[in-house]
Amino acid sequence: MDKPTTEEIAFYMRSRFIAELNGTLEIFQMPRFPMDLLEECNFATKLLVKASRNQSKCKICIALCGLNSGCAEVMSWSVLDYLAELSRRNKVCRGRNENLETELIGLFPPLRTGKEYTPCVVVDEEGRILLWYLTGLLALKQQV
Repeated sequence: MDKPTTEEIAFYMRSRFIAELNGTLEIFQMPRFPMDLLEECNFATKLLVKASRNQSKCKICIALCGLNSGCAEVMSWSVLDYLAELSRRNKVCRGRNENLETELIGLFPPLRTGKEYTPCVVVDEEGRILLWYLTGLLALKQQV
């Protein structure tokens, strides 16, 4: 059996991702990948599906998958507004500034305090993906 190409792996994972979101996995044809690679691809795909199913509606998921699958968390602000504010303030402030940090948190609040352990996707108010949080995605043998 030849080693699959990156394109073949990506095609399989994208197809499986969409099949799992559509609920059509039972008619999905498995590729002839080495078993350890197939298991890793399936695990990663399941994690991506879990992250994308943490419900909130998002234009990005609809555009990527053609599905209304949703994203985990939607910020109440736009990343472009955040970047514009940082750029404006960067002209007058350098280094760490506690007052500025407090003011920015007020203008661009985080989702919540604490740690998130559930796979999820975070998007800004316009649907731009800011973060895919995919805890446990890489097998130990892949981590450096």
